[in-house]
Amino acid sequence: MTPTKPPKSTPRASPRIACYGTAFLADAALDAKLLIPEVAADARQFSSPRLDASFLIDCARLLTGGLATMESAPSRYVKRVAGTDFRSPKTTVLYECSIELRGLLGALTDERAAELATEWYGPYRLGKTKPPERNGRTQRRLAILNGLATLAKHAQLGQTRMMLRVEYRMQR
Repeated sequence: MTPTKPPKSTPRASPRIACYGTAFLADAALDAKLLIPEVAADARQFSSPRLDASFLIDCARLLTGGLATMESAPSRYVKRVAGTDFRSPKTTVLYECSIELRGLLGALTDERAAELATEWYGPYRLGKTKPPERNGRTQRRLAILNGLATLAKHAQLGQTRMMLRVEYRMQR
């Protein structure tokens, strides 16, 4: 009789992480003090679930029309300024958008935003059919794009910095 191996244990599922971002305008240099409290209520801001640095980097990639630019330097558009420990159940990270990204978002029209929201995964799905969108993802992307475009236009007028504060939370 052959010895039997013990059954392999199934890997533990990794916890799901939810993110909630607040893009806002800031006049002066920022530091880690903004990580703990919320963004000032009088600051011009826009908040949304699933708004994080990767969303802004994807925006830049789509608005510039190039994958090569993004592979070489995604930090060209979004720079991490400060952050808390990623090992805790709730993490906060502060990013600064580049002047170039602010300009790209400020020039975004409603029509172009709708086109980007619809064709978000277009470059990655060459030759494949478009998958059906679930849970209103296209509408959420469109709302985020329009909110960011409005905020970027105000940032250009006031010559202020465009920042992003993201909270990451582990879901049970």
